Amino acid sequence: MRVGLTIIFILTISINLFATDLKTDLEAACKLVHQKQYEQAIPKLTELVENSNGDIKAMSLFNLAYISKKKRNYADALRYYSKAVNHYEDEKLKAHAYRNIANLYKLMGRVEEAHYFYNHVLRLDIDKKLRMQTLFSKAKNAKGLGRFDIFVEELKKSESLALSLEDSTYLAKIYNQFGYRYAENGDFDKALDYYLKSLEYKELGTTYHRFAEMSLLEGDTIGAISEYKHALSLESASDRFLTYKDLADLFVLLDEHKEAKKYLEYAYSLYPKVSQTKANVEVFKQLYHYTHDTKLLEKGFDEMGIVAHNSEYFLKYYQANYALKFFALEQKDKELRAFEERAKIMWPVWAVSFLLGLAVVITLFKAARRFVVSKLSNLTNTFKKRKKA
Repeated sequence: MRVGLTIIFILTISINLFATDLKTDLEAACKLVHQKQYEQAIPKLTELVENSNGDIKAMSLFNLAYISKKKRNYADALRYYSKAVNHYEDEKLKAHAYRNIANLYKLMGRVEEAHYFYNHVLRLDIDKKLRMQTLFSKAKNAKGLGRFDIFVEELKKSESLALSLEDSTYLAKIYNQFGYRYAENGDFDKALDYYLKSLEYKELGTTYHRFAEMSLLEGDTIGAISEYKHALSLESASDRFLTYKDLADLFVLLDEHKEAKKYLEYAYSLYPKVSQTKANVEVFKQLYHYTHDTKLLEKGFDEMGIVAHNSEYFLKYYQANYALKFFALEQKDKELRAFEERAKIMWPVWAVSFLLGLAVVITLFKAARRFVVSKLSNLTNTFKKRKKA
């Protein structure tokens, strides 16, 4: 959704640069993208790429990158974003493209490349809001690098800009991140202070996730469930997906499998809108135990294919993780069970076929025996006649 709004924003500030006919074509293509009619948009955007230059060409490539990302074809998305950067004439638009490249690398688990491109954005002449957002993203990415010094430094810079902009949403996110960092270090009192400070600016689903995690550390599973349920009322679809999964896990611990299955089905209903590949696979795996629906196995393999295609990092994760083995073994079991089911249905046919075949063999044997006996008899008679003569 945020990327979609960015596309509309870039289109608005660039619109006067486009020739009238190309502008109309681009508007039509962007409208199709916004309506998620990707297959109709792709040929129009491809034609614009071939027949235009400058910002209009860059915008067309940007939209193609967006479509590829939505389809989770990250390699193509990176290729289109990289080409878009080379054609943008406006530095601010170029900064948005670089930031999308960084975010995509972060999504793929390639945190070093993400760090490089966040730095590239920050070296450009950008407005305070984009700088604040990029510093916040860079700080979160630094945790993946194990560089908590960068995490704290960039988060403080982002906080300073958010205060000057009076951006309550980002202040809530920033204090939530500070709280999470203190919780990781075991300083739960300090973490709680930051979580409460986050709520002073805005209620976020992630803050109630943190409260749920703290409740679990205190052994209060019922309290954690209450916090997760409150988070659901504040979250987007992708965030609700993870919350549904967390709730299902808790109900499994409580042996309340009916409730667990219900929340897994809620999570599954959001697929494939959610690009949380690891979480998707875990949901398929858990729900399969309850339903034995073989479609879940097929979707599991689809997710593995996306993993293998897009990210060596995640592929290594799954190779080391039991999920891959689970789907491979279950696929073999499925094929074996299918064979057994066919055998149950087909054994009467096989039995009749065997008996008919046996009858044919016996009939042919008897016919051959009569033929041989007849020939031998004729030879014997002929021999006797000649002997008498």
